[in-house]
Amino acid sequence: MEDLDGQHHRIIVEPQSKIAKAIATLPIERTVMWRRDSNGYPVIKDIVSAANRDAIILHSRGSELAENDACIRCVSDMGPFLGCVADQNSSPPMGYGACSNCIWGAHPDRCSLSKFN
Repeated sequence: MEDLDGQHHRIIVEPQSKIAKAIATLPIERTVMWRRDSNGYPVIKDIVSAANRDAIILHSRGSELAENDACIRCVSDMGPFLGCVADQNSSPPMGYGACSNCIWGAHPDRCSLSKFN
């Protein structure tokens, strides 16, 4: 994960859901990068819930979507992470297809990618 100083630090996050535990066995594809504030500093969030932990697991290992395939909330710069990452390998997918940014807040139903919609 990225820190305020721009350095990348490895942290251990325990997956909570059964699907997140399966995704955690996949190789890490990217460093989790926080969204930036108006001064360009990362807006670092506390990792306090099962949804937070599962979202980090997905964001580091899932499929990153191009902007034209990203969810509406990610395109609008909502959610804690840079980029839009979803589970395109599990059946059913984590969060029923919702991206990691929408899973973070435990509201996968708000994601335009979710099968809830």
